[in-house]
Amino acid sequence: MPPVNEIILVGGMLILISILIGLFSARIGAPLLLVFLVLGMLAG
Repeated sequence: MPPVNEIILVGGMLILISILIGLFSARIGAPLLLVFLVLGMLAG
């Protein structure tokens, strides 16, 4: 089991990536649900 610091770091990185991808997808007009589905599949 990884230390708590690594879990918090990975969680923070996923939140940051999701915010950036959300802003980017709004500019290109991609459906936001599809973007988060892909991000979740990559994280899993």
